[in-house]
Amino acid sequence: MKLRSDRHARLALGSVALLVGACSKPPVQNGTAVETATEPTEAAISTSATAATSTPSESATTSNSGEDEASSEAGRLNLTKGAQPLIAGRMLGSDEMQARFGDDWRDLSGRRFLIQAKKHDHHCDPRAQCMMGGVIPLWQDIRSIELCASCRKAPKGMSTVSCPIDDTQRAQCRHVCDTKLELCKTDAPSDGAQCTGTHEKCRQSCEQFADPECA
Repeated sequence: MKLRSDRHARLALGSVALLVGACSKPPVQNGTAVETATEPTEAAISTSATAATSTPSESATTSNSGEDEASSEAGRLNLTKGAQPLIAGRMLGSDEMQARFGDDWRDLSGRRFLIQAKKHDHHCDPRAQCMMGGVIPLWQDIRSIELCASCRKAPKGMSTVSCPIDDTQRAQCRHVCDTKLELCKTDAPSDGAQCTGTHEKCRQSCEQFADPECA
């Protein structure tokens, strides 16, 4: 029983890492890989929020990533260790989510959202610990955030929209399905047909919703 629970724990952790894209390669400087933090610290979160609304200093600067106009992008909602929201790997204020989806917006973690906003990068002080090699990606001047349609039911009274899915998101989703299949075969070798059927439903959900939890 312990071996089985360990497998499922590894699957859950692996699924989150894949769908957030936490397995990206570290940057290279002078031929040497540089380790970067995968989560911004609470101090970095506070700094980024301040930088988005004030004049940047010489040591902490901001840029708009070359985006002069708001862009639309679909991505999964995840939470930092400080329970701050990220959509498609970029941070936004928790008040933006609360205003649109209520006090229980964190219950939607793992669901996909379509956001229309400007991409904005906060460049941290060299002494600060920031994700992405000293840069905190932010969403700024948010125009809309909408819950993507899925096989999973939306909370009562909440509408959904059809969201685009790119090849990378489909591939990440299919990888989770394949991992689930191997675990199913190991845990229930006599139920091979059922495992295969669930796997097919999972992959179909990836094509339609990029959501492996539908199966």
